[in-house]
Amino acid sequence: SLFQASGSDYEDCSIHICNKDASNAVTYRVALIDGAVGAIAVEDYIIFDELITENEGFTFTESFHLPDGYTVAVRASDADVNFLLYGRER
Repeated sequence: SLFQASGSDYEDCSIHICNKDASNAVTYRVALIDGAVGAIAVEDYIIFDELITENEGFTFTESFHLPDGYTVAVRASDADVNFLLYGRER
C-alpha cells in the first residue's frame, strides 16, 4: 500500500517511479483499489508489468482521481524501486 485516501478525495494525481538499481531493469505495477489492500482484481490495475530500465525515473503523467476510501497499491520485481504519489486534495 502506497497511500489510502481517508476523509478526502484527491485529484490530478500522478505517480513517479524510480529504479535505483544500476544493473537491472525491473517491472512494476500500480493498482487503484476500492478500500484497503486485499485481493487485487485485474480491473484495479492502472499500470501492469511495465518495464523501467536501470537508473531510470518515469512519471505516469496521465492524471487520475483518488476517491475517499480508495488505496493506491504498488509492486515491483526488485526492492530498489521508489514510488512517489502526487495529488491535490479537494
